[in-house]
Amino acid sequence: SGQPTEEFYRGSVLTAGEVAFTATGETAGVNAGATTATLPAQRFEVVIRVVAVSGTGSIGFQIQESSDGSGDPYADITLSAEAPTQGLVSFAANTATFTGIGTIKLYTTAATEAFKRVQISAYATFTSVTAIVTCGAADVR
Repeated sequence: SGQPTEEFYRGSVLTAGEVAFTATGETAGVNAGATTATLPAQRFEVVIRVVAVSGTGSIGFQIQESSDGSGDPYADITLSAEAPTQGLVSFAANTATFTGIGTIKLYTTAATEAFKRVQISAYATFTSVTAIVTCGAADVR
């Protein structure tokens, strides 16, 4: 048919490379671009990689969106987890919870607003957690 069968992603890093988290809070917003649910629909994906932990505990990650990154308040993006996850991670109630090193891919085909950020919604007893969070969007074929 002459049509490509692979998806091409535009992507962004939502953390400043590998970042050490030590408490609840959020990262700065990044203009990762809006996605659309109308044809041609797009799939928005997030990959959260916890690469190191110090101590024992748990940390909860959520991904949020805003239309402008300032005046429009950030709100959680409703995401689904793509199997398989790797390592010590679970996903429920729109939160990826890590109890050790691991990786999870989250996605939605619903429309998203342009600015995205990471919200650390829960943090318990780890001394430090080092993670990198990336996101991207591609046309759904």
